[in-house]
Amino acid sequence: MKILIISYYAFPLNAVPSYRIESFCEGFTKQGADVTLLTRHWNKTFTSWEDVLKSDKRPSEIKNENGYRQIFLPYKAKPKESRFRLISMLSVLCSYLKGDLQPETNSFKNFKDYTLDLLQKEGDFDLILVSAQPLSLVKLANYLNKKTKVPYVVDMRDYLNNKYLSNTNNLTLREKVLNTLTAFHIERWLRNSILVSTVTPVLKSVFQKEYNKETILVLNGVEQKYFQNKNIVRKPNKIFTVRYLGSAYEGFDFKPVIEGLSKFLNENSNVKINIELIGMHNSKIEREFEDTFTPDILRIIKKRIPKEEIVEKSINSDVLILVWNLYKGNYGTKVFDYLSSGSHILLSPSDNSIVEELIQNHENGSIANTPDEVFKVLEEQYSLWKKGWNKTEINRYPQFARENIAVEMYKKLNKVLNK
Repeated sequence: MKILIISYYAFPLNAVPSYRIESFCEGFTKQGADVTLLTRHWNKTFTSWEDVLKSDKRPSEIKNENGYRQIFLPYKAKPKESRFRLISMLSVLCSYLKGDLQPETNSFKNFKDYTLDLLQKEGDFDLILVSAQPLSLVKLANYLNKKTKVPYVVDMRDYLNNKYLSNTNNLTLREKVLNTLTAFHIERWLRNSILVSTVTPVLKSVFQKEYNKETILVLNGVEQKYFQNKNIVRKPNKIFTVRYLGSAYEGFDFKPVIEGLSKFLNENSNVKINIELIGMHNSKIEREFEDTFTPDILRIIKKRIPKEEIVEKSINSDVLILVWNLYKGNYGTKVFDYLSSGSHILLSPSDNSIVEELIQNHENGSIANTPDEVFKVLEEQYSLWKKGWNKTEINRYPQFARENIAVEMYKKLNKVLNK
């Protein structure tokens, strides 16, 4: 099968969507597919999300690495919005009315001519797979299908400002209007797709019921190869270490964790502990930690660090904090990394949904919704740490490996394509 994968996000950009695309490219290639990845130029540096919207006008570049072809295109960013709020809002509304969804990425305009020319010149592609967001890539897939008749699949990582995934329904009027326009266009663009894939059961249900599309669940999973790296060594911590890895977004409820940690320290005055927050955090959450813990205990790392270093920190943690109160029916990506680490996972507060079920059904995890429950887990894990009994096997769950998930996805694509 010859597949064209189109994604706005891809390596060398060190971002979560890039890992999903890499697993598709490598997994499909290992199954015998002839894969071409088309994306924009990226740099390795990534300090903020503003970086992903910047222009990069380098000429087109083609590489053949890891068994598949990679095409990097020049990218022209959208001009800056007006400094007048009303004008800016009207501009966005007009874009959505015309079907230019998420105009800040401009991916339809940037990729359209090159991809159409590629498909027409080579003429032997069996399938187009686009990864959204940005949602303009769904528009692109529909456009290319009309021009070339090559069937297309749409991979949906998220949808409608978390309308279906958020535990709260606090969308603004602006978001509700844009969601309505988005749903209108997406319904049209999905009509001729042969399949939709998505990351979580809630969204699978949405595309099946609301759009009447055959939809498969393709989890984000974990990059197994990083946990199999022989250079990463597990070593017992000299100081009991609690970490939160990844972005701490506004609305995450760290109160039970902070108060539980504080109680643990107050009742164990001779205990030494390291607390680390590693990622791009909401400033309010950072202040909550800084107001509670002294600098000799708390370390906040804001810069992005290599994947290998993140994996090493995950397997060498004594407790990994997972806060998941904003979402329902959504695994995210962090939980799979945590499960593969063999370190103890403390989910607090719980999503009261599939993440809680996942942790309950796998060893070395706890659920805590109150400071007292957090305190109890910390007491238990500290006792196990002193004895050297607080770890389980690294990479214990191959069913959650992106590499294996991609293989199963490829089999499903073959089946649908050959109906």
